[in-house]
Amino acid sequence: MKRFSFAGCPRPGRLRRRDNPPARREGRRRASGVSVLEILLSVSVLGLSVGALLTGFSSVLRTQSKVEDYVRARHLAASQLANLRLGDVAALSVESELGERFPDPFSEYRWKARVSPSRANPRLLLVYLSVSRSAGDRSEGSPLFSVHTLLVAR
Repeated sequence: MKRFSFAGCPRPGRLRRRDNPPARREGRRRASGVSVLEILLSVSVLGLSVGALLTGFSSVLRTQSKVEDYVRARHLAASQLANLRLGDVAALSVESELGERFPDPFSEYRWKARVSPSRANPRLLLVYLSVSRSAGDRSEGSPLFSVHTLLVAR
């Protein structure tokens, strides 16, 4: 009878190492990590995204400021037009130009009105009213809001 021996067989631990050669183990290590190039790419994409968001945000703030100025000027013009209607319209029957600053807290805004009698009907007055904001050292900026209307002289 023949005897069986393990003399020519490799040990089980060695068998596992031979199934996983060194090249495969290093490849797995590289696949599980993150390269410097990937990090640089992700940081640059993140930076571009944040830059685009900040640009959009500042644009929204500028637009909001302009809209607030326009709305405020529109309300001030409506208020001044009501004051002109309630005032002595007969005194405005000759061609005249009026204007001054609004009282506080709107002292940075100015109004200007040009009143002239209508050629078609002398009882009607043509009124051009504009509201502008004082721009620093200049006394008057470009009009933020303007309105053309007719007033009836009493």
